[in-house]
Amino acid sequence: TVNKLYYEVYTCIEGQDPVKTHIDSVATMTNVDGRMTAQVEFELVKGQAFDVVFWAQKDGAYDASNLTNIPVNWAKCNDETKDAFTAVYHHNEVKGSFEKNITLYRPFAQLNIGTNDIEDASNAGMTVAESLITVTTPTLLNLVTGEVSEEQTVSYAFASTPEEETFPVEGYEYLSMNYLLVGAEKSTIDVEFYINC
Repeated sequence: TVNKLYYEVYTCIEGQDPVKTHIDSVATMTNVDGRMTAQVEFELVKGQAFDVVFWAQKDGAYDASNLTNIPVNWAKCNDETKDAFTAVYHHNEVKGSFEKNITLYRPFAQLNIGTNDIEDASNAGMTVAESLITVTTPTLLNLVTGEVSEEQTVSYAFASTPEEETFPVEGYEYLSMNYLLVGAEKSTIDVEFYINC
């Protein structure tokens, strides 16, 4: 569902905080051989170092007006439109014009909950219609530093279980799929899971 690429360019001078030089830059992404891509061009000052921050999302999914503070909020369970991707490109010194391909990565953990007894449950008269989770997770993402903050307990609203997606483990079917913002360090979290039948 990703269709917009946001990017900001920061001038990097040793001993000083990075200075934003390109603001509110956005490009429309297109599907090329199954991959969402965009081509952007901008001018850089020769002899200086730069960081370029990229953020790709579905249009309107997040407030991307400031890539150093993206509020990551989820309104409901199983919302594929909340997927997003990011990368930071570091360039030590501009010596002339150049081209560079940048691959973006998902900053979220994808939490998949599945079952292998859907048919047995249906035969017993129980059909899962909706699911939700409650979890404590960071809700603010700084793309420049990669840091996450503002940890909160988030309760997603009930939503229909994913029907068109294939569960990543053979023999299982989806009950719930959600993206969780996570930090660089490994951590253990508690997840409360609910279903409506």
